[in-house]
Amino acid sequence: MRVPAQHASLRLVRSELEAALARMGWPHDATGRAVLATGEAVANAIEHGSDPGEPVHIDLHSCEDWTTIVVRDQGRDDAAVPAVIPTTPPPASQPRGRGLVIMRRLADEIDVSPIGGGTAVRMRFAHPEAAPGR
Repeated sequence: MRVPAQHASLRLVRSELEAALARMGWPHDATGRAVLATGEAVANAIEHGSDPGEPVHIDLHSCEDWTTIVVRDQGRDDAAVPAVIPTTPPPASQPRGRGLVIMRRLADEIDVSPIGGGTAVRMRFAHPEAAPGR
């Protein structure tokens, strides 16, 4: 999927991803985790990674045990790829900076890396039936 870097795109991404995971038989709670994490990645791409209107790419790949979602932005001169994904949120007095922490807690695996002139966030989710207790 390719959407323009604007906040209105978030609703479409969430809706399309939710529908795709439902077609794959994902239960509601597992779908919610993936949709929330992907929404955070897309929001970061819109706010920090792509100029307004530039494309943000969302790719979903599924195999027997895993679904991988990759969110790629176009890059901006003032955007930087984080060296380390934080494990704890910033202080409550800081209104921003929780997106990567949320993604890290919801995805089974996550990595953030430069790609071309932009950034790619790759999240892997174990299929609900492949992960007991989920």
